[in-house]
Parts: sequence; structure tokens; C-alpha cells
Amino acid sequence: MVRLAPFGATVTSSGRPATVFMPASSFVVWCRGVCAQGSNHDIEQFVQPVAGFDPDPLLDAPVSRGEECRLALVLAGVDFADDRVKSADWPARKPNTPFGSMPVFSVPGHPPLAQTNAILVLIGRRHGLHPKDDFVAAQHEAVMAYVEDLRATVRPSMIEKDPDKKRGMREQLASEVLPLWASHVERLIGDGPFFAGEAPNVVDLKLFVLSKWVRGGALDHIPPTVWDAYPKLVRIHDAVRDDPRVKAWYARA
Repeated sequence: MVRLAPFGATVTSSGRPATVFMPASSFVVWCRGVCAQGSNHDIEQFVQPVAGFDPDPLLDAPVSRGEECRLALVLAGVDFADDRVKSADWPARKPNTPFGSMPVFSVPGHPPLAQTNAILVLIGRRHGLHPKDDFVAAQHEAVMAYVEDLRATVRPSMIEKDPDKKRGMREQLASEVLPLWASHVERLIGDGPFFAGEAPNVVDLKLFVLSKWVRGGALDHIPPTVWDAYPKLVRIHDAVRDDPRVKAWYARA
């Protein structure tokens, strides 16, 4: 049984594959996400400020938590080096993370910061992508936490080995859990085009990446139309997708 509790600038990329360097804004991000091709296995990603380092372009997960952090930095206009780590390298790196997991974000002069939402909020606060009002910011963070609740609810279906059980779990997600989740978020979204008006915030990036995952065909037995009845949620996806900076990010070589 699957249950979900109710919820009551300019792009500065050089054009190389996700690799840009600027000492004043160098950082480290380690990310772990779901393979974009729907094979239901994890891949690892690592971002490191080492001049001249070229990433492995094959390990690109545009539906991962790491992609949320990358998009936040893209919208902020921050130069960064993107180094995707192969799965075989993760065991050696894992002991150096705060919680034995990814993502991890490091800024020179500060200890590494873990957890995606904490990373997004930090980037958002520093670069005008998160509300200044404490209560409004908390509302955004509640939705961001609710995204993680949904990911945790979907995960058992990703590790289920029995195909019949997996199908049943996914069908329940599609018919019950995902519509319920979307209905809760839909009523919190403003007039748009983004969550809180005319300008994007990090919450929009999180909803965009989640929507790409849920509606993109990566999850077997969940139709791409699963959220078509929630136009505000779909509108956020489209508004982020159509942002010129996001377009430039995905059009990079």
C-alpha cells in the first residue's frame, strides 16, 4: 500500500559541457539522482572547482536533485564547474560527505552543506531566487519539503523487483497519490506564471525538475498526462522550461 500524508541574469556558461570556472564563486556540489532514461537505477554526480577539468557528459540526469542546484546557479548567473562522478567512484567519496549522501555544496571558507533544499535556499537567498519575507519563504520551503515527501513515496516502487508488484504500486501512484499531491500544491500556486508571480524562485526549479520526472515517461505505468488536470502546476513547468537561461543551459554542447 502506498500512502501520502495530506499537505494541509544572464547565463555565464562558456559553452563547454557544463563546465565553467570563476574563482570568486567556486564551489563543490555532489548530487545523486534518478537516471533520466527510466532504468530505475541511481547515478552519481560531483561538481568540483578544478580548473581545466572536463566532466563525463554521459552522466547527465536532468531529473535529479543535482539538476535543481545546477539550474539555481544558472538562473543566478554563477559560473561553476560540473563534474559528474561515475558510480564506481561513489564509495570512496561517500565518507567525506556530511551525512553519507548527496548532494553536498561547498563554498570556500565554509564547511560542506548537505541536503538539496538547504542548498537551494542558500543559493536563492544570495541571488534573489527566494522570498525575503520570512513567512512567505517558509511557505515556499514547505512546498519544497513536500516534493521530497513525494519522492520518498515513489521510491519503494523504484526498488521493487517483482514486475507485477511494481506495476500495481505505480498504478496506485498514478490513480491516487500523484493526483492528491498535485491537488494540494495546485491550490497554493498564485496567478503565475511562476509559483509566486512573474519571477522564478528556487521552488519553481524544484517543481520543474519533479514534473519532468513524473510526466516525462521515466516512470513505467505512470502516464505523462497524470498532472494534466492541474494547469497551474503544468504552467510552472512550462514557464521554467521556456526561460531563456534554462533554454541556453539545455542547448549547451
